[in-house]
Amino acid sequence: MVQHFKDMLVHIVGLFLFVHFVMVDCGQSTCSSCGYKASSSTTEITILTGSGLSCSVQNASIQMTNSSVIVGNLMPGYTYPLEINCSTTCCSSFSTYPATVDNITVLDQNSSSVWVTWLAPLGHVDSYELNIYSVALNRIFTELSNQSQIQQLLPGYIYNLTITSVSGGLRNTSSVFQLATSES
Repeated sequence: MVQHFKDMLVHIVGLFLFVHFVMVDCGQSTCSSCGYKASSSTTEITILTGSGLSCSVQNASIQMTNSSVIVGNLMPGYTYPLEINCSTTCCSSFSTYPATVDNITVLDQNSSSVWVTWLAPLGHVDSYELNIYSVALNRIFTELSNQSQIQQLLPGYIYNLTITSVSGGLRNTSSVFQLATSES
């Protein structure tokens, strides 16, 4: 009897969460699509609502200004479906930028290749775009993990490397990191 009650409760809670999600989903008839412009950072989305409107955003920590709503405490690289209630209620999805890569480290090197790794940034990242360049070379390639063996380099060169975190259509590029191949 107790197990049956727990199973029912889990089913009811799951049903509630699903219904709640459907109510906020931007494509549903319960909520019309928003036409607000927005800008974002890695942890905030600023929605430009126009002057003098008092707004709320369902299930979000917000800060109001005279002409915008700032939704904060978000994770980098994610898309958030939001229900916005100003003079009318509407829904839209907004994305935060992925965080930048930190702590790029050379694990090994020789005259024609370099093995690098970096700390995966906080939040969500779909892929990393590596750009390695010098006076003799410019290559861009994509990695799905936080390490790469960069091959076919020239001996004795100093190279600049940037790593761009990519999430959806948003990108955030690291500072320039210098590395070198050994002489042959």
